[in-house]
Amino acid sequence: MATEKELIIEKDEELESQNDFGEILDLKPEDTEETIATGDEGAEVAVPDEKKRVKNAAKGKGKTAALANETATEDKESADENLPDVMNNGKADRVSRSEIVEQSRIAALERKNRAEKRERAEQNNALRVSEWEQLVAARKENRILSGVLVSIQNIARGSEVLGVAAIVSCGNFNITIPFSEVFRDTTVTGPNQGIIRRRQRNLLMRSMGAPMSFCITDMTGNPNGEYIIAGSRKAALERIGIYNLHKGQGGRSLYEVGDVVNAKIIAVGRGALFINVLGFDISLKNWSVTYKYIENFAEEYRVGDDIAVRIMRIDYDDDGMPINITVSGRHAEKDEYVERVKNLYVGSIWCGHITNIYSNKNGTPTIAIYLEDAKVPGYAVFGYLRNGGTALVGVSRPPMVGDSVSVEIFDIMAESGLIRGRILRINN
Repeated sequence: MATEKELIIEKDEELESQNDFGEILDLKPEDTEETIATGDEGAEVAVPDEKKRVKNAAKGKGKTAALANETATEDKESADENLPDVMNNGKADRVSRSEIVEQSRIAALERKNRAEKRERAEQNNALRVSEWEQLVAARKENRILSGVLVSIQNIARGSEVLGVAAIVSCGNFNITIPFSEVFRDTTVTGPNQGIIRRRQRNLLMRSMGAPMSFCITDMTGNPNGEYIIAGSRKAALERIGIYNLHKGQGGRSLYEVGDVVNAKIIAVGRGALFINVLGFDISLKNWSVTYKYIENFAEEYRVGDDIAVRIMRIDYDDDGMPINITVSGRHAEKDEYVERVKNLYVGSIWCGHITNIYSNKNGTPTIAIYLEDAKVPGYAVFGYLRNGGTALVGVSRPPMVGDSVSVEIFDIMAESGLIRGRILRINN
């Protein structure tokens, strides 16, 4: 029969064996107390104390941790073998998600664009309906409207060309104006009729982009479908002329001879402007436009620009209706020159250009000049006369329009803002 001491030793060995297999010790409270058992009389046996038990527990935990590390290492090695496939699968998943996000973003943007397009279409349709109603009201009230010449087209019926028409843009609609309704004098007959027609067609070609007044004469169709709107510039110009220049019961018109008004440039040539003033289309040649020397009007003026002109003459019929008007841009500049000539004095010499040469009533030539540095116009005689003879001093040839010349001032006309001088030299 085993003694109590042997039993205790066997118990400890059993505990150590359990710890070797990584089992967790469950220490009871009574196991922490020091136990004394008696066997043979007078013998004392000490049971392992708390330090020994903790040591054994730590030893068991260490073995357990070692086993866990070994298992984790094996799992890691096994996982490393499959790492490429795992990473590739992860990358593929990430690309797929990016594509989905991008497709969603594009789809949302397309939906937004479609919604904005529908909204703009609805707004445009509403605007067209509103403008159409305004055109209908303008036709009923015979109002004068304004647009921009955007095209010149043939009017055809099948394969037959009926004529030419000006297309004027007004808001969201195009107005068709037949050539016979573009100019006031389209009823001209006689040998000059063909020449006038060709000039008017050339003028119309040069007037692209010019503003045009018109009255609506006919409308068919609907604002959001096919439509035809016919107009007449001729009727509008006649009404504008009557409104501004017709002499009423008091014998006066809104504008009189001597008034300065703004004209609209509707075509530009190299040496001339075609303008519309108070309902009349007028051609202004170089000398009638300005005192200044301008070699090429196309570099100085643009279609649609305003130019100040002075009314020189108004012609009326027997009923007091205006039938023609004469204007001058040159005479509209007078006021600014009156102030400038005050800074000049007789005997000074200036450089300038010859702007025009024409004959007086007595047949002697008159030379118009413009002094660029002084910014004043005037007239000049050609050279000095030696001893009352006809020999010219310092001048090698007769002057021409466009020549650069040196001019000596011998008279200042303060009231008209002009000077008179002698051409001393042709500087070309």
